[in-house]
Amino acid sequence: MSIRSFVLCASILTSAEVIASDFKQAYAPIMVGDIITFIPIELTPLRVAQVWKSPASNGIKIAWSKVDDAKYYKLSYTVKNPNGSEVSHSVVVTGLYHTLSSDTNSYTNITVQACHDYGCSTMQVAQEKAQQPLTIQSFYGGASQAGSNGVVTLHWQTSGATSVSISQTVNGRIVSTKHGLSPNTGSYTVRPTPFTSYTLTAHQFEGQTAKRTINIASAYHQPERKPGKKQPAYQQPFHEKGYDIVQRTLVRHVDSLYFSTRDYKLYRFDIGDNNRIQPEPTWVLETDGLIANKPIIEGDHLFYTASYSAKKQLNGENHKKENKGQVCSVNIARGITTPAPECRQFEFNVVAGPVMVRTPERTVSNLFRLFSAAPADEAAEGLYVFERNGTLSVIDPYDLKRNIVRRQIPNGDSGNGILATPEVFLSGNGSNVNQIVVKQEGKIMGVQVPTSSEVPSRVSVAARSMMQSLGLSERAEPEPVKPLEVIWEKEL
Repeated sequence: MSIRSFVLCASILTSAEVIASDFKQAYAPIMVGDIITFIPIELTPLRVAQVWKSPASNGIKIAWSKVDDAKYYKLSYTVKNPNGSEVSHSVVVTGLYHTLSSDTNSYTNITVQACHDYGCSTMQVAQEKAQQPLTIQSFYGGASQAGSNGVVTLHWQTSGATSVSISQTVNGRIVSTKHGLSPNTGSYTVRPTPFTSYTLTAHQFEGQTAKRTINIASAYHQPERKPGKKQPAYQQPFHEKGYDIVQRTLVRHVDSLYFSTRDYKLYRFDIGDNNRIQPEPTWVLETDGLIANKPIIEGDHLFYTASYSAKKQLNGENHKKENKGQVCSVNIARGITTPAPECRQFEFNVVAGPVMVRTPERTVSNLFRLFSAAPADEAAEGLYVFERNGTLSVIDPYDLKRNIVRRQIPNGDSGNGILATPEVFLSGNGSNVNQIVVKQEGKIMGVQVPTSSEVPSRVSVAARSMMQSLGLSERAEPEPVKPLEVIWEKEL
């Protein structure tokens, strides 16, 4: 067990015991026979990697790199008085920069220490650095995918930075950050996992930052099926099938089970008596790309989105449709054994699943809604398709080629883009608003739901199309996609 894991426990045991410098005493556990006892140890943060100083009109600007376990930083300096005497001073700073105001020539011996409850690191002396505009000139990986050893080396070059950090994000969540990297040029070796991105953050005097993100794929490994023992007490209908199932896509509807596999297939298994799944699929549909999220079902139709993955080959042949996506409709009525999907193509990946939006019906059981309007009544109905770059297309579910309305989720293409299926909430209360909840890399936000007032009527669309075909009006240029209003936003 590590020393640091016992520090909190030890500080509780000795919370009243404070040494002369106002630091708490840290303890480490040792075994004496069968008894665990604690001995006092010295515990300090890591040393600050870089400290920089630069003269300015209002004094001297100081900036330094972050230390993970630091609670605050101790900035020390010497002031030379007009009579020639020198006086030492120190100031506690919780951030990563500070300005010493007054005559720039009066300060010497500027150092910074990282500190926490148990002590301070050794001093790091400030070095001269001229202030320049902060720019990230380059940030790239030695390869877009990890090699057989699973590692990739990242490289960067910046200008005007006082410190550089690199954060690793997996599935939209920051899992680690490396601080104190070279603020000019440098390299750093990483071991990516699936759905990994790396963000370089360059810091400057007074806290200005610049960021750049790149995606690095992990080394591709063909799924390996390991032998297991079938338990007779539990139903395991696919135990011997060897399917590489995308678990997020499992959907049960009435007496059928649907799921996709990573070899670009969609399966349907019917469920018989005693809730037992039939041994063979009712049908298997070959899809153009990977179905990564749960399909939805309305009536006799199943809707799914598929993306053409970065995998270069499928079944030994080149997979030509790269970096594209589609939404498809499949008739799942009973008796159909060879369904033929109807699909619409999109310019970008469509990883998130589709969402069907229908306004609530006005019924006698809901008398309030019979005589009053609510925000839910104003939502644009249709099949909501979220492209990875943040474009939202609301389309007619039974005529996939017909656009109802198109909008853009602000900053939807940041980081890894839209990967998780957003949720649409319609409000039956006039004091609330409809909203689409979108989870992205490092944040979650609510954006407005397109309204029915934005949707042109079928009559006006048909009339405009006829006028253009007869040459009675000019073909209008496509209107730019309007952004949706952000209602709220929160960092994760």
